[in-house]
Amino acid sequence: MMNDSGGVSVTTGARLHFGLFDTRPPFGGIGLMIDRPETRVVIEPADEFSPGPLQGDRLTEIARRFGQRFPDLVAADGLPPCGVRVVAAAPAHCGLGSGTQLALATAAGLARYFGLELTPGEIAARLAGRGCRSGIGSIGFFSGGLILETGTPIGSIAIEAIAGSIAPDAAGDSVVDVDVAADGVSRCELPSDWRVLLIRPLVSVRPICGEAEGNAFAALPAAPPAVRSSLASLANGVLTAGRAGDFEAFSRRLTEFNRRSGGLFGCQQGGCYNGPEVTRLVETVIRRGGTGVGQSSWGPTVFAFSRSPEEAASLQQTLTGDALVTIARPRSEPAEAVTASGSGD
Repeated sequence: MMNDSGGVSVTTGARLHFGLFDTRPPFGGIGLMIDRPETRVVIEPADEFSPGPLQGDRLTEIARRFGQRFPDLVAADGLPPCGVRVVAAAPAHCGLGSGTQLALATAAGLARYFGLELTPGEIAARLAGRGCRSGIGSIGFFSGGLILETGTPIGSIAIEAIAGSIAPDAAGDSVVDVDVAADGVSRCELPSDWRVLLIRPLVSVRPICGEAEGNAFAALPAAPPAVRSSLASLANGVLTAGRAGDFEAFSRRLTEFNRRSGGLFGCQQGGCYNGPEVTRLVETVIRRGGTGVGQSSWGPTVFAFSRSPEEAASLQQTLTGDALVTIARPRSEPAEAVTASGSGD
């Protein structure tokens, strides 16, 4: 039954993807949820489905999946009677997992708005349609933190193993409050003082997304077993160092893991990073003293870690003029859903 309090707002962060273990399933990989750029979606009362001006096609696609899954809750056009507005979202095709976070926030918001208790797997796979290669962004939406997955498919055990459901009567809380401890998934929280610099080139870099991404994966050779095993071991070292709060080991292992994982995609990127601009930017960040440096997903966002806000601000200052730089915090909390009495603003 639809909630009668006016609307639902779902807020989540962004996802950094440090790299995969393989170019073929099961892919595996490691990544981190961060607090910005933020994604926020508001579901509001309306007589018919009404997507806002931003991402209207994507919102309608998720609404159609909702209608197919819950035909008794939709109108004659197969769409749920409500308004869906994107209040904030990470920029698309920048390596920040914007599509996944937007899809999950919309799907989770619809579930909450219509009073449905759905598992994370139902929301991620059936409504949002995410997780075909990597489940890190989906798992991170429901848990936050630094996440390592061995490649268990989202539709079966991994996302379900983090448990919880969308509670229809909660007034303002996490979408799911969990501690991940599941076969194929490991999670930890990084120290709260650590910071992440998000660094983007001043010039545009060709995105690899959609059909182009599918074609790129199809053209890549599978990783040899020894390479996959080595990458998985390195990623485990990153997780272990993060859990222990060992900044030096974490940063050193992360830089090495990201470079070597990027090598799996060298024939599509032209090297370990996506093109000359991103490669030069990585080299510049390291030369200026950056640690834990790499490319998130296909880029062009480059990340670098600092052990304190002061160190992050200092590095940001040295890069001013050479790149677009913002500072984020590791996000250890799940996405937040709030039932509002008004529009949700």
